[in-house]
Amino acid sequence: MREINAPFAEDLDLEFGAPEGSLCSIPAQVVKKTYNRFKVEDLCKEEVTDWLSFNGETPLADRINFCGTSFVHLEDSKGNQKYARIRCKNELCPVCGTKNSAVHIRRVRRAATRLLWNGLLGYFVFTLPAEISEARPDKDVINDITKKAWLIVKQEFETPGGLSRIHLMGDKPGKLHIHINFLFPLLTADNRGMISKEKIEKVRGLWTKTLNETFKLNLKESNFKYRFADLPGKKVNKIKYVLRPIVTAYKFLTLSDEDKKYILSLRKGHNTRWYGELSNSKYKKYLLDRGIDAEKIEAEIDGLLCPVSGEKYHFVDIIPQSALPLHNLRWLDEDTLVDFGTFAYMQANDPPN
Repeated sequence: MREINAPFAEDLDLEFGAPEGSLCSIPAQVVKKTYNRFKVEDLCKEEVTDWLSFNGETPLADRINFCGTSFVHLEDSKGNQKYARIRCKNELCPVCGTKNSAVHIRRVRRAATRLLWNGLLGYFVFTLPAEISEARPDKDVINDITKKAWLIVKQEFETPGGLSRIHLMGDKPGKLHIHINFLFPLLTADNRGMISKEKIEKVRGLWTKTLNETFKLNLKESNFKYRFADLPGKKVNKIKYVLRPIVTAYKFLTLSDEDKKYILSLRKGHNTRWYGELSNSKYKKYLLDRGIDAEKIEAEIDGLLCPVSGEKYHFVDIIPQSALPLHNLRWLDEDTLVDFGTFAYMQANDPPN
């Protein structure tokens, strides 16, 4: 049996977030889950990490194996304490890489801050031809075609910016199916998404032309889909769908070794990008000018504000789960503990359903 070395804490992409609602509602106390080798997710984890280690990806395998085994200790200036489980945030992790995981929900909530302020949300999907997906284009090619697709959106629609996310697989396991998703607020007069058929056909034609010029093809038409959402629930569903984990542990195992290695070759690229006034360097000012304090909202989403004092927590230490002072703490959920005083305050101030 191979020996596994725990990764150094500084190598982990630390995040202090917790699942939605953990700082504003008090669920029942959560008992720590025990390992069950017959559970599907545990079997997938074992299969994935064994394959990664055998193929020279031991550091990634270790991150997945040690996901959730350590906690970051946080305190505010008044001594209020919080312990947040450290997650690996990798899609191949059976915990992090699942729909509605803490990582997925945090990603959705942060994106919603940038996208839901306007009445209408556009959702476009630009799909690469099957032969291009099968040829496994490298990340530079994918980045280039993504930027070209964004220029089509920017040129044809009145939007201050948007989000792109590349999906390397579809709903069917066992094969690559590369498509580029865009979400963007539309600044239309009626906010109803009444886009003419001529406009949509023009976009489809521009995408076909872009594919032909980029990949030296001779396509007569291309795969392009679209939706427009005006109701809050529909807009949130679009964001959740686009930002969901794609190459999960299970789907990864259905691929050939060549496709697995290709997926891993792309992991250091930016799978999600923001454009225009909603880009990472501009969105806080853009939203603040519209009365939205994105920085404060994100601090609340990430669980960085103490619910008692309203102050930002500061970092104290990283400790293994076995060293948690459980006699002084209460569970908020499977990933978050707070001291008795904070728990009592939250329980007393928990808004009614």
